[in-house]
Amino acid sequence: LGIAAFGKMAEKISELQTKMSEIEDLRDYLEERILQEIPAVRINGKETPRLPNTSSLVLENVDGETLLMSLDLKGFAVSTGAACSSGNPEPSPVLLAMGLDRSEAQSSLRLSLGAYHRKADVDNLVETMKEVVLRLRGLQKSSLVGEGGSL
Repeated sequence: LGIAAFGKMAEKISELQTKMSEIEDLRDYLEERILQEIPAVRINGKETPRLPNTSSLVLENVDGETLLMSLDLKGFAVSTGAACSSGNPEPSPVLLAMGLDRSEAQSSLRLSLGAYHRKADVDNLVETMKEVVLRLRGLQKSSLVGEGGSL
């Protein structure tokens, strides 16, 4: 059974490589759109080898959990931190080990693409993220303003 499965995968490897290349192109498109549309965003590990379907972002002055919940309410499944620390309220040890400080790690968002995602899906996500991030940053800014002006 194992040999038969290995043989079947050997037949499919070219198809799989093509699909992974398409997903990587879509991830790169996603990252380009985010960097163009949303100010103060950084891509973690952009210049290093990484998974073709995953993007890790730091969005300055945005709480990752609040962003996650806001996007979830709009129908997007995203995550904060790294996959291995999912569900843990503490900053991801992986992101900290990559050199992010605690604040940056808590302002991170992880996006994963699948075989069925298309450019239209990415465009919809970016437009929604832009609205949410600008709203959250506006809320944060207004909470720092006291009755007598800026604090």
